[in-house]
Parts: sequence; C-alpha cells; structure tokens
Amino acid sequence: MAKSKINRPIVEVEKPVVPAKKRAIEFDLLTEEDKIRIRGEAQAKIDERAKLAAERAYYEAQVEELERFRYPEIFEEKINITLDLALYAQYISLNGKQFHHGVSYTVPRSTYQTLKEQEQWTHRHEESLRSGDDYNSVYRRERALNTVKNDPNSIQISGRGGVTAAGQPVQLRTHF
Repeated sequence: MAKSKINRPIVEVEKPVVPAKKRAIEFDLLTEEDKIRIRGEAQAKIDERAKLAAERAYYEAQVEELERFRYPEIFEEKINITLDLALYAQYISLNGKQFHHGVSYTVPRSTYQTLKEQEQWTHRHEESLRSGDDYNSVYRRERALNTVKNDPNSIQISGRGGVTAAGQPVQLRTHF
C-alpha cells in the first residue's frame, strides 16, 4: 500500500550536519629526504597531467585538421581581417562578441563577410554626415505614391503622410 501523505510534514527538515573536526597536520614528522621525494612525486604528477592535456589538445587539433581536409564542404574557410572602422565606431558587436577597430582577427568566411559589410556601413554613414545631406533633404521629400486621378478607389499619399481623397491633386514641392 502507498504511504499516506497526510501525516508527512509540509516542509522536510534537514538534519544539521556536524562538521568533522580536522586534525592539525604535523609536517615535522617528515624528514627532509621524505619532503624531497614527495615533492618530486608531486612534480611528476603535475608534469604527467600537463603532458596528457597537451596530447588531448594536439589530438583534437589533428582530428579537426584531417576532417577539414577530408570534408572541405562542411568547414568554412578561415580568413584574416583587420577592422578599419569609421571614426565614430569603436567596435562591431556580432553574436555577443566584440570586434575592435585596428585589431586583426581570423574568422570564418561568413563572419568575414558580415564584418566587412558592417565596416562599409560605418564609412557610408560617416560620409553621409560629411556630405551635407540633412534630414529634410533626404528623408522629407514629398512623393505621390499613387497619382491616378478620378479613380474612386485610389488614395493619394504625400511623403509627409498627408492623405487626400481621390481626384484631389497632391501638391509636390519643386525644390528642397
């Protein structure tokens, strides 16, 4: 039979854990020869761990290199890029990683293309600021989007969002 949950406490109370008392370590019991021997064993163990880590890293690098050689269509080509951003831009943030101006990076081709595009956008933006184009001359030009006159179903819209009924002329500015 299943135990009844009615008689159980709502919150389980943990029993307090009493920490075990630590003994003081007496290094005085070791002779100098013992200390030298133990230190040598510790150094050998550290060297063994470092060698094992190096072997694993080398193995993984070799596997990746051989896979790239055997299946080149799976892996993207790596390309070096040095970012040359416009004066106002310090870095480009892409997928949570920052790519700073003047720093060289080795990146996959898709990332390279994105970084080059963003780099060009920074220069285009800076050039548009220098060329004298202001908000009114670029963004406020009035246009007739639908100029069919005398059509009861058409609506004529000016660039500023003004809507006129069909048949009424939309006045366009001739100069800016």
